[in-house]
Amino acid sequence: EWKHFEFELIDGNIALVTINTFGDEGVVDDFKAALPEIIKASGVILDLRGNGGGNSEVGGAILQYFTDQDLLGSVWSTREHQAA
Repeated sequence: EWKHFEFELIDGNIALVTINTFGDEGVVDDFKAALPEIIKASGVILDLRGNGGGNSEVGGAILQYFTDQDLLGSVWSTREHQAA
Protein backbone atom coordinates (compact mmCIF):
# COMPACT_ATOMS: atom_id res chain seq x y z
CA GLU A 1 0.00 0.00 0.00
CA TRP A 2 1.40 3.38 -1.05
CA LYS A 3 1.72 5.91 1.77
CA HIS A 4 2.69 9.54 1.39
CA PHE A 5 4.58 9.52 4.73
CA GLU A 6 6.18 6.79 6.82
CA PHE A 7 8.28 6.90 9.97
CA GLU A 8 10.04 4.14 11.89
CA LEU A 9 13.00 3.72 14.20
CA ILE A 10 15.54 1.26 12.83
CA ASP A 11 18.63 -0.38 14.36
CA GLY A 12 20.88 2.03 16.21
CA ASN A 13 18.01 4.39 17.14
CA ILE A 14 17.96 5.86 13.63
CA ALA A 15 14.80 7.58 12.42
CA LEU A 16 13.84 6.44 8.93
CA VAL A 17 11.55 9.11 7.49
CA THR A 18 10.08 8.28 4.08
CA ILE A 19 8.30 11.07 2.20
CA ASN A 20 6.83 9.93 -1.09
CA THR A 21 5.26 13.22 -2.20
CA PHE A 22 5.49 16.94 -1.73
CA GLY A 23 2.14 17.30 -3.48
CA ASP A 24 0.08 16.78 -0.32
CA GLU A 25 0.31 19.36 2.47
CA GLY A 26 -0.80 16.63 4.91
CA VAL A 27 2.77 15.30 4.73
CA VAL A 28 3.89 18.31 6.80
CA ASP A 29 1.30 17.54 9.48
CA ASP A 30 2.38 13.89 9.55
CA PHE A 31 6.02 14.94 9.86
CA LYS A 32 5.21 17.34 12.71
CA ALA A 33 3.27 14.59 14.51
CA ALA A 34 6.33 12.29 14.31
CA LEU A 35 8.80 15.07 15.17
CA PRO A 36 8.96 14.38 18.95
CA GLU A 37 10.16 10.83 18.19
CA ILE A 38 12.43 11.93 15.34
CA ILE A 39 14.18 14.42 17.64
CA LYS A 40 14.96 11.64 20.13
CA ALA A 41 16.74 9.57 17.46
CA SER A 42 20.53 9.38 17.19
CA GLY A 43 20.32 10.14 13.48
CA VAL A 44 17.88 10.58 10.61
CA ILE A 45 17.62 9.02 7.18
CA LEU A 46 15.36 11.09 4.96
CA ASP A 47 14.25 8.77 2.16
CA LEU A 48 12.96 10.68 -0.87
CA ARG A 49 13.60 7.98 -3.47
CA GLY A 50 9.90 7.48 -4.20
CA ASN A 51 9.05 11.17 -4.04
CA GLY A 52 7.48 12.37 -7.26
CA GLY A 53 7.75 16.05 -6.30
CA GLY A 54 4.93 18.52 -5.92
CA ASN A 55 5.01 21.81 -4.06
CA SER A 56 8.39 23.28 -3.07
CA GLU A 57 6.78 24.94 -0.04
CA VAL A 58 5.86 21.49 1.34
CA GLY A 59 9.47 20.35 1.04
CA GLY A 60 10.70 23.61 2.57
CA ALA A 61 8.29 23.29 5.51
CA ILE A 62 9.93 19.97 6.37
CA LEU A 63 13.49 21.00 5.52
CA GLN A 64 13.33 23.93 7.96
CA TYR A 65 13.47 21.43 10.84
CA PHE A 66 16.92 20.27 9.71
CA THR A 67 18.68 23.65 9.68
CA ASP A 68 18.85 26.93 11.52
CA GLN A 69 19.80 28.73 8.30
CA ASP A 70 17.46 30.58 5.96
CA LEU A 71 16.37 28.44 3.03
CA LEU A 72 16.92 29.74 -0.48
CA GLY A 73 14.59 28.79 -3.27
CA SER A 74 14.86 29.13 -6.99
CA VAL A 75 14.12 32.32 -8.90
CA TRP A 76 13.70 32.73 -12.61
CA SER A 77 12.34 35.27 -15.08
CA THR A 78 11.60 35.53 -18.76
CA ARG A 79 10.64 38.33 -21.16
CA GLU A 80 7.67 36.27 -22.32
CA HIS A 81 4.98 34.73 -20.19
CA GLN A 82 6.00 31.10 -19.65
CA ALA A 83 3.66 29.38 -17.19
CA ALA A 84 5.66 27.30 -14.78
